[in-house]
Amino acid sequence: MRRVEENCHASLLQLAKEVESQTRVIVSHDTIWRTLQRNGMHVCGTKKEASPKVHAQKARLEFARAHVEKV
Repeated sequence: MRRVEENCHASLLQLAKEVESQTRVIVSHDTIWRTLQRNGMHVCGTKKEASPKVHAQKARLEFARAHVEKV
């Protein structure tokens, strides 16, 4: 719990590895998550940006090429 308070941007996997290195007990990231939830805490972490789909990329490129003359 102290580690999360110190660094809320650490991932669950990083926290699990840290627990394993300190206690030599293998703990899954799911166990870390459940423990944090039980104690009313959560990990901030960074959100991954959704990657655009290939057809959406092609559509945006076609739109940009079609409208490049208007700018």
